[in-house]
Amino acid sequence: MKILLTILALLAVIHSSKILAILDNKLIEETHWKFFDMLKKEGELEIAYSFGRDKIELKYYDRFRYDHIVVMSTSAKGTLPNLHRN
Repeated sequence: MKILLTILALLAVIHSSKILAILDNKLIEETHWKFFDMLKKEGELEIAYSFGRDKIELKYYDRFRYDHIVVMSTSAKGTLPNLHRN
């Protein structure tokens, strides 16, 4: 019985996860609507824009507000550092 209650509690936690999607273009939300619908089924989805005026807060009183963060952009901004293997 204890194992069953533990499994039910874990399933409730998994299905109640908070997801933040950060987008750099409004069109991404329209072109990837199936992906975002799937995320909404998995948990609470909040969409934020990197170009928006609102500040994206990841922590609230030293606790993370989201369980998962998805970042989607249309281009790579900046350059990657040169990585050398020894």
